[in-house]
Amino acid sequence: TDSGSRVSLELDVSDIRVLTDTAVPLALLIAELLHYAALQELEEEDRTNLSVELKESGSNIRLNLSCSNSFASEIETSKDLSISAFTLIKGLVKQLSGQYVIKNGGRTFEVLVPELGRTLV
Repeated sequence: TDSGSRVSLELDVSDIRVLTDTAVPLALLIAELLHYAALQELEEEDRTNLSVELKESGSNIRLNLSCSNSFASEIETSKDLSISAFTLIKGLVKQLSGQYVIKNGGRTFEVLVPELGRTLV
């Protein structure tokens, strides 16, 4: 992290090997969540701290993205499908056959992605 930057990013990422069919939408999901969280946070604050955790959890992959505002609550409660960020995030979770949950008063977005039978290369 750069002390002069408006965004601080903390990563806790395990070495996980997955099929390309999982890796590509998972990478897009992470990028979209980071982008949306940073935009929401920077509307209210001069600086933001974002945290990404990507780990194996049994036969699943667990992704947690956290920040200090309640960005994730808006994803959960939005009924307006014309909002592209919400549509893309929900669509990527569905494409991954995953499930998501909003935690910590909307400050954490957690996704569980099943990866049974993945081929390790």
